[in-house]
Amino acid sequence: MKEGKIKDFTDLEIWQLGRKLTSLVYEITKLLLKKAPEEKWIMVEQVRRAVHSICANIAEAYGRYHFADSLNFLYHARGSLKEVKSFLLLIGSLYPSLEDLCNEGEVIADRLNVKLNNYIQSTRNRLNKT
Repeated sequence: MKEGKIKDFTDLEIWQLGRKLTSLVYEITKLLLKKAPEEKWIMVEQVRRAVHSICANIAEAYGRYHFADSLNFLYHARGSLKEVKSFLLLIGSLYPSLEDLCNEGEVIADRLNVKLNNYIQSTRNRLNKT
């Protein structure tokens, strides 16, 4: 994608990072299910729902015509991102064999958090100009 050529939400770097984080969370949770099948209804399903919510809310924010509406969805995406990071920290500490993958996820989550906060600020600035 060339700079400034955003035609759809899939062109947004924050959505792309969310997709990358989703893939990694699926990799981690597949391994977690092999190690601890009892986690399926405790952590696995919950962290998967939260990671799905990140991309879904970014997409929904992009599709809104009013900046105030967009901000609400971006705030939800940020909340879900924090939930995912919390699960990565928990999984990494409870299952040391998954710690490296969880650390990789935390790095992506931290990068996404910065980019998402920047996007939120940019959206707020556009709202304030209207």
